[in-house]
Amino acid sequence: MSKFNWWRESKVKPKLKRADALKGKSYLLQQIEHGDYDPSPHLTDANRVMKRCELEVSDIKNTWNAGSESLRERVHQIKRKHTKRYNKLMEEFYNSELRTLNELKAQLIIEFGVDVWEIAINSCKGGLKELYFVYEELSQVN
Repeated sequence: MSKFNWWRESKVKPKLKRADALKGKSYLLQQIEHGDYDPSPHLTDANRVMKRCELEVSDIKNTWNAGSESLRERVHQIKRKHTKRYNKLMEEFYNSELRTLNELKAQLIIEFGVDVWEIAINSCKGGLKELYFVYEELSQVN
């Protein structure tokens, strides 16, 4: 990754372009099927960072030859490094998820011409594709 996003580990999947979409089928539904509204990979990256931190700390503790004070300082240094990356990944994950949900809500309102977001979210029991169809049914009722 670049020096400006040093905390990232996984690349975000590119979104479906309108030119690549099939004609005659809802573009929003194709985006959902393509995974454009799936959770960002930053959460799994953050969990991986903390697992690596635990492994690194346990390795250091098992192989440390110096005193306990220097071990404590080294463990603190390792945890601080991984926690900083974890915090940056989680911040990016939350911002990404908020942006994605707002975009999905806006696209559903544009596609169906009615705002039944809260009702659809509360009555949907499945994934995003089911949410799309629940939203479609509710929009026809309202």
